[in-house]
Amino acid sequence: MFPFNLFKKKEEVPLDENTLPIQQDLPLQRDLSGIDKEDLILSKLETINAKLDNINERLKKIEEIASS
Repeated sequence: MFPFNLFKKKEEVPLDENTLPIQQDLPLQRDLSGIDKEDLILSKLETINAKLDNINERLKKIEEIASS
C-alpha cells in the first residue's frame, strides 16, 4: 500500500479574494538607473563564461576518469 500513498491527490487550499500568492505580493522592482546597461550585459556574459568554463573543466575530469 505504501507506494500508492505517494500518488494521493493533495487537497487544495482555497485563496481568499483579498490574499495573493507570495510571488504577486511583492513584485520585484530593481532600480537600474545608476547602472550602465552595457556594464550589466558584460557582467552577465562574464558570469555565463565562468559557468561554461566550469562545465568544461568538469567534462575534462569526467573524460579523464572514463578513459583510465
